This record gives sequence, C-alpha cells and structure tokens, in this order.
Amino acid sequence: MTREAAALDPKDPSRRLRPETVVREMESLAATLNSALERLDDALERQRRFTSDASHELRTPLAGLAGNAELLLRRERTAEEYRKGIERQMRIARRMTHVTENLLALARADDGRARIQRVRVDAAGLTRGVCDEFEAAAQEKGVALDCAAGDAVEIDADPAYFEALVQNLVGNAVKFTPAGGAVRVAIERNCRDAVLTVADTGPGIAPEHLPHVFERFYRAGEDGAPGAGLGLAIVEWIAREHGGRVEAKSEVGRGAVLEVRLPLAV
Repeated sequence: MTREAAALDPKDPSRRLRPETVVREMESLAATLNSALERLDDALERQRRFTSDASHELRTPLAGLAGNAELLLRRERTAEEYRKGIERQMRIARRMTHVTENLLALARADDGRARIQRVRVDAAGLTRGVCDEFEAAAQEKGVALDCAAGDAVEIDADPAYFEALVQNLVGNAVKFTPAGGAVRVAIERNCRDAVLTVADTGPGIAPEHLPHVFERFYRAGEDGAPGAGLGLAIVEWIAREHGGRVEAKSEVGRGAVLEVRLPLAV
C-alpha cells in the first residue's frame, strides 16, 4: 500500500489505491484516501478546463488589438481615422476588462476567497442605478430600456455583488435584443422574497439550450454577439451565495425572462 501511494503522480491523477494492495484492516482508510483523490482529480480537471477556456476567451480580443494596431501603423492616416481606430481598441479593451473581472470573480468563488459582506441595501435603488448606466448603450442600439423599480425593496446583500448581478442581466438583455426591441427591468416584493425580473424581446433561447445557460462558457446562440458565456454563471453564483435562486424562461422568437429571487431583509 505504501508503494502504491508513493507511485501516485499529478501527471496521472486518475490512479487510485488498488483494492488488491490493501489489507483488510486498512480498507476503510484506503477508501477514504481514494475518495479524497477523486475530489482532487475533479478540482484539477475544473482548473484545467477553466484555464483553457479563459485562454481561449482572451486570445481573440488580444488578436484583435494586435491586428487593429498593425492596420493603423501600415500608413499615415488622418486624425479621424486614428480616432476611429483608437475607439475600436477601447471597445476591445473594455471587453477584455469585463471578461477578466468575471474570470477573477469565478476564480475567487472556486477557491473560497470571495468575501461577501452583507448589509441592508435598497435593491430597487441599486437596480435603478444600473439601468441608468445602460441607458446610453440601449439608446445607441435602438432598444427601449424600461426600469420599473419604484418603492424601496430592502435585502441583506453585498452591494457590489448585487450590482454585478443586475449588470450582467441587463447587459445580456440589451446585447441580445435587436434594434426596435425592448428590455424591461422590474423588482418587487413577493411574500418573503425580493423578485428581480429582466425581460427582453430578443431571439429567445431554444429548449435544448435552456438547461445550460448558467454553465460557464456556455453560449446558446451563434449570432456573432460578443461574450464569454460567463455572465449568467456569475449571476447564478451570486444568487446562491445570497440564499436565493435564478431561473430562465424563454421561447424561441419571443424573448427571454430571467428571474432572481433573494430573501427580503428581516
């Protein structure tokens, strides 16, 4: 059994202590060690997959930055051409920043370093603030953004994380709603819960994709819309950490509705 344990190697994390090498008196210990090795193997696999996916998501915008820079430097350009080129770089940089922040949030969640500091907050007020942030982007795209967050709705939550939850939901809705469409954001009390609803008139989500929308790096559509498939995974994690839950409802061609329920402050 000692020789078997000494032969275990991170390069082959699937190896376990074989039953035939374990004497009867040590079977319980061996089973416990194998169970621990299973958990370690799962953690290593998640880490490898996370690293691979993160590298893939950052490789594309980095290539875009380099390509745009090379294009600008090929010849002398007018001030207007340089301005447009720099604006493209800024858009790519903002996307990379958003992806990186989401990756860091998920990494902290995985290793237990995410520190949620709950205080009593007005979820309706925070929701209105997020909607104000997206108003310009919605107008530029030709999307009507309606925010029905009037009366105070108090919850015990980390303000920064709650804002991140709303930002991901509203940002997704605006991004996938075509010009002429609408996004409606509402928050209200329902029994013991605060219910946040973000509904859009976008293309909707096919039934086969709906169960997977909260998985990391999962993207249901192939319409070319930018995104890393991280936003809803973060929403689901934040809701769960605050004792709540999130649900997605959708029909193809009839938009999507994301509903988050969080306990009201007591």
